[in-house]
Amino acid sequence: MVSTNSVEDGSDATASAVHDSAVHDAAERRTGTIAGVAAYSLWGLFPLVFHQLESVGAGEILIHRIVWSFVVVLVILWFRRHRQQGAIAWLR
Repeated sequence: MVSTNSVEDGSDATASAVHDSAVHDAAERRTGTIAGVAAYSLWGLFPLVFHQLESVGAGEILIHRIVWSFVVVLVILWFRRHRQQGAIAWLR
């Protein structure tokens, strides 16, 4: 007598993989939609910010962008180094 369990197990695994793929695709679509709505919303709000910056000179804006970019990069590098050192200590 031939057992049908191996065939059923394979089909269950395939059905599970298809279901997981569909769930992943739906989550990815939802994330993309949220990102798109956020991007368009920000794009629509930018003119309000620019209107408030009319009295500020271009040089001052440039300096702020340089300084804040530098601060953000330093924070990112600090976190990456801290995480890497933690991983190295964990391996020892």
